[in-house]
Amino acid sequence: MADILDFSEYFERRARPLIATCHDQPSPDDEENARAEAWNNRNYYGPRGLCPFCRIQAPIAHKATRHSTHTTVWQCDMCGWWEHEEEYREGAAIGHPAFTGVIHQAFLRSFRSSDKDAPLMTLLSAIDKDPNIVHEVHPSRFEQLVQYVFDAYYSCEVVHCGRSHDGGVDLIMIDSDIPTLIQVKRRGARNPVESVRSIRELLGSMLIARSRKGVFVSTADHFSPDAEKTVAKILSEKTVSHFELISKSGFLERLKAVGRNAKPVWNELIRE
Repeated sequence: MADILDFSEYFERRARPLIATCHDQPSPDDEENARAEAWNNRNYYGPRGLCPFCRIQAPIAHKATRHSTHTTVWQCDMCGWWEHEEEYREGAAIGHPAFTGVIHQAFLRSFRSSDKDAPLMTLLSAIDKDPNIVHEVHPSRFEQLVQYVFDAYYSCEVVHCGRSHDGGVDLIMIDSDIPTLIQVKRRGARNPVESVRSIRELLGSMLIARSRKGVFVSTADHFSPDAEKTVAKILSEKTVSHFELISKSGFLERLKAVGRNAKPVWNELIRE
């Protein structure tokens, strides 16, 4: 099983604010600013964007200034670690601008690809880099990964209902008045053939639910000739209006498309 690194969690560190002063005579504000400045020098200031794991200076991934707020994000190209800093500077205090600042810095978590609670976005990125990891993902987590990918790829709501005795239905895609029933199979072997038996199971569930639209997703390399013939027959006879077979390659194409449009975790910290 592969180890995958996750940087979706982060901690926050805030600087002590400096108070803007516009006077020529000493005041209590000057003493408070001096204490805040000393605290910041000890606890807040330091090198920014220095990856603690790869020991390199991470490149700037985002930089913007809006009014008096300055935002910078660094992200390591090697491991994915990132750091976000936001500063506000204006006015005058002890010879320099009034200042407040906040840092969000990612910390490392490690998961096995088979962990049931492995973060979905981390799995998506890991599979994009090494497609064979898809065979190691926990079956229920893979169902949730398919849910996420389909929700983003088809721009519609996808409900996860997979459980024991689910009748062959793991997801329901709500993209019209007629919902699409989806069955998901994560196969451990890298080159299996998906048989017609599983296809018939989903067709039976569709018949019971009176649904005319279905999708079968498998990590199998391909579907058996009998499976493809069965689907062609029910479509030609108009027993169902839509039935799609998606093998490993078809799912990976959708995953890659979604991954290209996925926003990094730090994007949620960027103020418009």
